[in-house]
Amino acid sequence: SETLTFENNMIVGDGFNTFGLSRERNLSQPKAYGIGDAYPNPFNPVTSFEYTMPEDGMVKVAVHDISGRMVAELADGYMSAGTYPVTLDASELSSGIYMVHMISGDFRTMQKVMLIK
Repeated sequence: SETLTFENNMIVGDGFNTFGLSRERNLSQPKAYGIGDAYPNPFNPVTSFEYTMPEDGMVKVAVHDISGRMVAELADGYMSAGTYPVTLDASELSSGIYMVHMISGDFRTMQKVMLIK
């Protein structure tokens, strides 16, 4: 049996009887802007979440401490519509409450996360 691999597709067979295998992809576009729930939360020192954009545009995802000072910038620039995973490594930050802000066009949201060391 001969196996050839090309990108995310695999052709399996003996040259006469072949069939294709490919990874299923979720090609549906997000329907709304948003930030998914951070997990774990509370966290130490890493947490993850995703943000979604239903259309192409500028986006900024940043983390601020309780006094409003930006402590991390996780995304800043033009992004295509889609869902993007993000990991926050807060190993250099102090224990406390932080706000994850997402801004894209007229859309704004925030989520509270808690770092416990």
